[in-house]
Amino acid sequence: MQPSFILGRKAICEFMGGKTWDTLKKWAKEKGLPIENINTPIPGMSTEKVDEWLRIKLRKETGYDSREKTQNKIYFIQAEAGGLIKIGITHNLKVRFNNLKNSCPIPLKILATIDGSADKEIELHERFATHRKHGEWFEPCPEILQLIEQIKQNKK
Repeated sequence: MQPSFILGRKAICEFMGGKTWDTLKKWAKEKGLPIENINTPIPGMSTEKVDEWLRIKLRKETGYDSREKTQNKIYFIQAEAGGLIKIGITHNLKVRFNNLKNSCPIPLKILATIDGSADKEIELHERFATHRKHGEWFEPCPEILQLIEQIKQNKK
């Protein structure tokens, strides 16, 4: 298998909101897209062209256009009950949460999310800077927990 096709699979799975490759193959078959042949180069096309063609085809089929047109989410994720809280931003919460879960040795839980920009994320990091433990991870102080509760109440 050529590396470009592996990257193509990963990119396509991310475009589709973190679905598994088997789920995407089933979906593509229903739509009549030749995704099941991704391991076989199309005659006359470089692997980069095949990857690009698949991305464009999937965008057209799903309506997903680009990261810039997707609303960013600021998330609050906590490590175990009472653990540190990560305040971050993503355009695809499902994929981001799965990546964090897979790279973290302890269980994680999404506490809350809000629509927001990178500026808003920076503002929150500065607001809670005295509670920062490492990077984007903060102590679960009363101020952060109160904000999370406000977010939850506003969503009801």
